[in-house]
Amino acid sequence: MMDGRTAIFGLVVAVVVCFCPGARAKINTTTSSLDPFDILTKGYNKKLRPNYSGHAVKVLASSYIVALDNVNDVKSDFTVKMYFSQYWNDSRLIFGDELQGLEHKGYLRVVGEDMKDIWTPDTYVENEENIGGHKIFSSVKITRHGEVHMSKRLTIKANCPTMNLKLFPHDVQTCDLLQTSYAFPNTELTYAWKSENAVIVGESSIATQYILDKAITSIEDVYFKSTNATWTYLKLKFVLRRKIAYYIIRIYLPAILVTLTSWISFWVDPTAIPARLSLCVITVLAMTTLSYSSQSMVPSVPYVKAVDVYLIISFFFVFGSLLEYACLLNIRLRCVGQRAHKQKGKAEEIPLTNKEQNDGIAELENGKEKGCNGKENVQESSGNAGYFSTWTLDTFSSVLFPAAYVFFHFVFYLVILA
Repeated sequence: MMDGRTAIFGLVVAVVVCFCPGARAKINTTTSSLDPFDILTKGYNKKLRPNYSGHAVKVLASSYIVALDNVNDVKSDFTVKMYFSQYWNDSRLIFGDELQGLEHKGYLRVVGEDMKDIWTPDTYVENEENIGGHKIFSSVKITRHGEVHMSKRLTIKANCPTMNLKLFPHDVQTCDLLQTSYAFPNTELTYAWKSENAVIVGESSIATQYILDKAITSIEDVYFKSTNATWTYLKLKFVLRRKIAYYIIRIYLPAILVTLTSWISFWVDPTAIPARLSLCVITVLAMTTLSYSSQSMVPSVPYVKAVDVYLIISFFFVFGSLLEYACLLNIRLRCVGQRAHKQKGKAEEIPLTNKEQNDGIAELENGKEKGCNGKENVQESSGNAGYFSTWTLDTFSSVLFPAAYVFFHFVFYLVILA
């Protein structure tokens, strides 16, 4: 009788379990309420690296450069915004069908505070001045084979001690981003770039005053005598070429135009002293003003830059035209004085008629003193104390100055390209 009752009770329980969803769900509450990540990390020690009793864990890295800006020439630093990804294998995080049923995609996504419950590389930027992480854009992806992929969005302000502005604005700067482990030498943790194209530069990532020629990846092992150990470094080198179009428009082109304008004086009549002297002085002042105004566009550094050399040489060419006119006036006045002295001596020996005196005055007024201005008097002036005629000096300068300026440009850009 008891066996019959027991059988009936067991039959009722079986029917309830099979056909009552609520009861079945209540019975399975214990297993279904467990979080997959909690199951995976049960007994996990995050203080120990993967394979802590064996060979070094290998961490692969890749980066996506979002922006490279705020390149400060004076402070020698730059800011880079990037997605930095690291890949490694942790055999303690391998999972099978017990989690596959809950995570149909074959991987487990970890975000937020749960990321602190697993071991992650202690990678840091050695040459950083300031670094900011974006928690919202940090995540860890774990595959069923124990492959871990951690991605972070970082904003890094790093120094660039190799920055040199001696060739400014024709300079090419190389700035490095050095990343390594803080606590683990290469006997415990090694780094490598994931592939040859491990660094991708976004199209809108270029700094305003530079062109990013290329981003070069490399690995470097550095030995520290103080710890008697070697650390592996991820090295990312940015090659930056300055955009020169702005400086051509604001500095080089005005300097060339002012210099060319100063040479117009070689074709102005030497006797037109106010016009020619004003032209020379105005171009000198214009070049001086350009040199001072360009300082606001040039970084203040305690050494001479290429643009400084260019402006100084251009100023010398402009100032040279003023010196040339000063020499020309000196020659002309000495010739005129010598001519007047000769005429005075002749006047004492042979009396002149009124017509001859008037012709001599007219000849002086027209600037055709013998040996001072006219081409026909070059031979006489050459034999007379070795003076050049004013015409000869202007003609010589109108050829020499442009030729020398062209030669200066050739040498200047040859040095820059070298």
